[in-house]
Amino acid sequence: MRPTVVESCFEVAFWLLDRATDDGEYLQSQKMNRILYLAYAYYGILQRGGKLMPATFIVAEEGPIEPTVFKAFARGRSMVDTAPIDEAPRHVLDSVWRQFGAHSVDHLDKLLRGYAPYADAFAVGAGREIVFEAMAEFYGAEGLTRRRSGIKSAQPDAPVAHRVLRPKVMRNHARKPVNVHPWMPKVWTEIIRRMRQRAIGWARALALLLALFFAVLPGVSAQGHRPYEPLDPAKAQSLPQTLLAIESNGSIHHFSVELADTPDEHAVGLMHRNYLPPDHGMLFDYKSPQWPRFWMRNTFVSLDMLFIRSNGEIAYIAEDAVPHSERTIGPRQPVQAVLEVPAGTVERLGLKIGDTVRHHIFGNVSSF
Repeated sequence: MRPTVVESCFEVAFWLLDRATDDGEYLQSQKMNRILYLAYAYYGILQRGGKLMPATFIVAEEGPIEPTVFKAFARGRSMVDTAPIDEAPRHVLDSVWRQFGAHSVDHLDKLLRGYAPYADAFAVGAGREIVFEAMAEFYGAEGLTRRRSGIKSAQPDAPVAHRVLRPKVMRNHARKPVNVHPWMPKVWTEIIRRMRQRAIGWARALALLLALFFAVLPGVSAQGHRPYEPLDPAKAQSLPQTLLAIESNGSIHHFSVELADTPDEHAVGLMHRNYLPPDHGMLFDYKSPQWPRFWMRNTFVSLDMLFIRSNGEIAYIAEDAVPHSERTIGPRQPVQAVLEVPAGTVERLGLKIGDTVRHHIFGNVSSF
């Protein structure tokens, strides 16, 4: 029996969670299990029977699940020590995520429930194991050929493995990046070359139309983003001030902060402020653990951001956020609140992850 390339399912699960977070998505447990299932199948095909991880997928009412992972993540991210994943399986995982990660869990369920490996096991009964060999046969090229030679179905075909796997980028003798593709006969190379030429022609025509469109549409840039608004203090919100303290390195640092605790107040934040005094800021309260993502659109002052757990402990810090940047900022774990303070505050006070923020929303003001 060939060994798996990762020690447990959790290595892959955590990789998917982090990959989704990088794309600004909170990966639900159900969707994670569907992507795990697809990654398990496609890796087996690409490695000719090799297994990505020690896993057993079974039939659930909604779709396939790996029961150990499903139970562990049913109430959020589990705390499990994991080892890093090597480059080769990471490449397969990234390819599977790029192919299927944009789909909703409902869309993935409709696809997978209609495919033979799940449907055959479900016909036997809920809780039945989906056999790895059946998965590999179905998602492989031979299974696709067999399906297309039979009766036509409204169910869309699952893409075969070589269509899912993204080409690797390597460098040639001149150190320029090149895509590495599998070898194919010359006749197919010529067909693909002509198809690409046509695609390039259509792409150029589309680019010209888009350029004309953006040229006549006021207020929109060629990249499709509206430029940030000019500074307008009338659009800045003014919220009630409240006291907050941070315990760090044996010292207590006091702040006067505005409390934003509704979605509308969260959305405006510190936009259209041209100045934020030292030891002042804004505290965003989400009432319960969430996965907030922040950006700096229409924000004119640079900020430090402190992401805080429900017990008041600082879980993540982002320093010197750039005004007007649309890069999303956030931790890879749920937090209840976020504190925005002037840039340089973290460095000036020596604040760090693990320090305690005291405020009535955390229920720890009695110790202030």
